[in-house]
Amino acid sequence: MMINMDYGFRKGIQAIIYREINSKREFLILHRVKNWVGWEFPKGGIKQNETYADAVIRELWEECGIVRKDIIKIWETHNNFLINYPKKMWEQAGYKGALNINFIVEINSNFQITIKQNDEIEHDGFKWVTEEEAFKYLDSNLFRILMLCNKIKK
Repeated sequence: MMINMDYGFRKGIQAIIYREINSKREFLILHRVKNWVGWEFPKGGIKQNETYADAVIRELWEECGIVRKDIIKIWETHNNFLINYPKKMWEQAGYKGALNINFIVEINSNFQITIKQNDEIEHDGFKWVTEEEAFKYLDSNLFRILMLCNKIKK
């Protein structure tokens, strides 16, 4: 069960995952097909009695198959990302949108991503992209978050 914040926004996390390949950073983006189609970072809601850090670990496993041993570092960015859902989704979702805290996650460069599927297909693919390539796939808000996070840990 998800927690509804005041004003009807769900608490959540968003993970900007990267790996270093030949001294170049590559970022993981997922191709979303549930409720809308496009590219995004792994993200999800906070479950009751779950910390933000626990939610990051859980979402990385649920969406990408990433386990703790494959994570080099996790940083909380102390910035957030507000998502306003279209009005037609409010009833279906049970909230007006999500307020996600952004985390930067470095993983082992040789880890093989596995898009995990449950009863509903949320994502049907992924890409590793450089900051320059990400511009082609992400909307302007997500691209700004990637640029900010990329500067934080260089």
